[in-house]
Order: sequence, then structure tokens, then C-alpha cells
Amino acid sequence: MLAGKVINNTPKELKPHILVFVLFLVSGSLNFACFSKFTGFFDVYLYAVALICVVFLFNKYLRYERAAAIIGEDGVIDSVLLQNSIEQNGLTLEYIKERVKKDIIKLAKSGTQTVKFVDRTFNANAKRANEILLFIKENYGKEIPTNVCFHFEIAGDILKTSTLEILSSMPKGAVQLEIGMQSFNEDTLKTINRKTDTKKLIENINKLISFNNMHIHIDLIAGLTGEDLESFKNSFNIGYSLKAHMLQMGFLKLLYGADMRENSEKYPCTFNAEPPYEVTSTPCLSFDEIKTLKNCEDALDRLYNSGRFLYTLEYLIDELGIAPFDVFNDFGNAVRGEKMRLSDYAEEVYNFFSTKCDKDVLREKILCDLLS
Repeated sequence: MLAGKVINNTPKELKPHILVFVLFLVSGSLNFACFSKFTGFFDVYLYAVALICVVFLFNKYLRYERAAAIIGEDGVIDSVLLQNSIEQNGLTLEYIKERVKKDIIKLAKSGTQTVKFVDRTFNANAKRANEILLFIKENYGKEIPTNVCFHFEIAGDILKTSTLEILSSMPKGAVQLEIGMQSFNEDTLKTINRKTDTKKLIENINKLISFNNMHIHIDLIAGLTGEDLESFKNSFNIGYSLKAHMLQMGFLKLLYGADMRENSEKYPCTFNAEPPYEVTSTPCLSFDEIKTLKNCEDALDRLYNSGRFLYTLEYLIDELGIAPFDVFNDFGNAVRGEKMRLSDYAEEVYNFFSTKCDKDVLREKILCDLLS
């Protein structure tokens, strides 16, 4: 069966129009070589994973639940089985391509504000990514309402020049990109089998931000193999220096089947027994260090990702030269995630940093933030 399952309290008038051909979904870490002999079916895969996964509808969301993957006896996605399944269901490549475009238009007109594409590496094939981006660009403000934004998860280091050129010309607000960096520690990236050209990644993120027409979201993961607190601090400072609109700190999750979960002798980690199974300690990060990083994450979200204290942060980091990680980590562990009103939080910021800088200038920066 090729059709996916729709789960949502979506308005009744929308449901009859949603026919989703989710052939199969795999993570961006999949070795795409298994498709090399079946170019046509690789195209099917890319268009299938380009289908939208999450659509927010007036604070609700529509989730397309993936259909069962087409797996051979060896556990690898089998393109021959995929071909047979396509033929049995009477589908053609051209039909699927056009159907995806039609679904994009229908969902864009549904009243949602964000359309999130499901695949982890949208730009794994530049040709197909470019075709979808150009389709959105050509229809934006026409068939696609201008208040709709399309969210893509990409690998920043493999962006082609052609894709960058298209992205640079996209209407402002039409696209937002999520780039999972995880770490800038080369040894850690090799250990987790993640091939990333960090220099190219930094170069491309800087280009994307310079376009000034889209929201850029980048991710870091704490708890990765071989990354201690000092290494994570370095990754954090590099990530922050890129000045993306959002810098998200995540924590490693040991899902069932993960090597670090199954091989406890090689990776003696502790983790929460309940989902999402976040690590609580690793050979490189103690329980207390991870607890410290949780407080750092809270400060990062409230000071930077919220956009509430950008003038203050610029003063503390750029003018005083305080390392970004130290700003968030030191203050976060002073406040310890305590919930409070914005005015009270601003007062905490002033009280904490006023001993490290000019009090009057700091007060001015905080007031500018609160009034902006």
C-alpha cells in the first residue's frame, strides 16, 4: 500500500483533498548508493519524501504518518519491489511529480502558516530540490499565499551553487531552513559516521544568512561520542558566531537500536528510561555537566532565540569580548531555569552582569531590548 495515513482534527472541507503517496521515508544518513542502478525510482523517492509531514493549522497540526517501507530480505530498501509496487498501483513518475505540486498548493491554501517537508536532507539531490524550490518561487503570491512559509531540513555543506542561487532569490519569508550541524569536532563527527565539511558548512551558512530573506535555524547536540564539555563549548562558540536566527541546543537521545544504547560496554552511558531517552551522563560528560548544559540551554532560548535580549548580548559578547558559551552557561546556572516575568528576568540579567561591565551602558542596552 502506497498511501499514507492522515491523523488530525483537520477541517472537514480539507480532508477529501489530501491524498498522500508516501512511498517510504528514510533518514538523511541513509547510503543513497543503493539507488544508483534505478535512477527513475530514485526520483520517485525524492519526490515522495518531499511530501509535507507537519502542517500547523491554527495551532493544530496535520501529520502524515508514513506507510510501511518497501524492504528486501537483506533489510535494504529494494527498488525492484518499489517498481513492482508502483506498477501494481498504476502510478507513474510524472503523476507523482504533479501530485506533489498539487498537494503543495492545496496545503498552502488550507490556512496554515508553516508547511514542513519531512525529509532530513532535502538537498540530497540538488536537481529535485531545485525543482521544488522553483515551483514554490514561481507560485508564491499567486497560487501560494504570501503568509505561508516552507520549512526544509538540509545538509549545509553539500549545498550546490545552483540551489544557493535559487534560495538567494526566494521571496522574503517564503522559506526557512533547518541545518543540523550537531558538532564542529571533526573527531566526533567521524565517530558518529557523519561526513561533514565543516569549513564548507560555515561558508554556506554565512551565505544563506547574508541573503536576508529567510529564517536560518541551526542545531547542536550535547552528549555525542568523544565530545566533552570543552569540545562542546568550542562547537557552541563557532555555532553562535554564525549569527543564525536560532541556535538550538539538543541532547543526545538513545533510541532503541542506537549503537550507544545497545553497546553499553563500549559506551557506558546513562539515560532516561522514558521517551525521548535523553542521556544523563556519558564517558565524556558527567551528570552534573549535562545538568549545567540544561541551564545553559534555558538561557540560550530566553536570551537569544526569543529575540528579547539581542542588544544586550551584542554588548556583552561583541563589545566586552565575553565568550558566548560563558554568557549563557554562567547566567543560566545562576538563574537555574526559574520561571519569571520578562521584567524580572531582565532585572536578573542586569544584576548578574552589572559587576562585569559598565552598569549604565548595560542598563541602556536592556531597556532598548525591552522597548524594541
